[in-house]
Amino acid sequence: MPNLKLVYFPSLRARAEAIRMCLHHAKIAYQELTVEEHFGTFWSEETKKKLPFGQLPLLIIDGEPLAQSGSIVRYIASLQTKTNDLKPIGDILLQAKCDSLFEAAQELAIVNPLVNRETGEQFESKKKEYMKTFPSKLKNLEKQFQGPFFLGGEPYYCDFALYHQLDLTRLVEPQSLNKSPRIELFLKAIENLPEVGKYIQSRPDLVGIGTDPKLKPKQNT
Repeated sequence: MPNLKLVYFPSLRARAEAIRMCLHHAKIAYQELTVEEHFGTFWSEETKKKLPFGQLPLLIIDGEPLAQSGSIVRYIASLQTKTNDLKPIGDILLQAKCDSLFEAAQELAIVNPLVNRETGEQFESKKKEYMKTFPSKLKNLEKQFQGPFFLGGEPYYCDFALYHQLDLTRLVEPQSLNKSPRIELFLKAIENLPEVGKYIQSRPDLVGIGTDPKLKPKQNT
């Protein structure tokens, strides 16, 4: 198994989240580093020049950098381990359907800056724009859903990407999934996966959405 280091912003729940969930579900060991820990300096235009495409997340694989969140997720799904069942095996049509659902999740990615960055009037404006198109996209997703995960009985990398975007959407608008009980069951199915559930329970809470968004570490109990 290669040595993996994931570089991302510690203050955001965004493009690295599906990556983390895949790693935890497949029980793949990795080290998470901040920009400062990896580059020895703060995020800046000079730091961006050191990255393949000037952005994060970045996965370091035995010293080699891999950029773009989708490529990172697909790479992780391709690692061969005893517990890695992140993509369909053998059926190339099912693999393509998995990838199409992953791309559908990417179409909801505008929710990432909405939740993590926007405030005040800008938040309200962007929220209205996002929620205007969300219901039709949700209906399209419902048509693809087989249950308990999108392609049936096994969770694949597409499921973790979809979970992330839908989870953020219900933080933006708590009523957004009320008329979609099957999608709510899907979210619960993801949360009930042992390793993923532990990760979700341990990760910081996203608070202050729309006013002062930040990640708040869980209090030890």
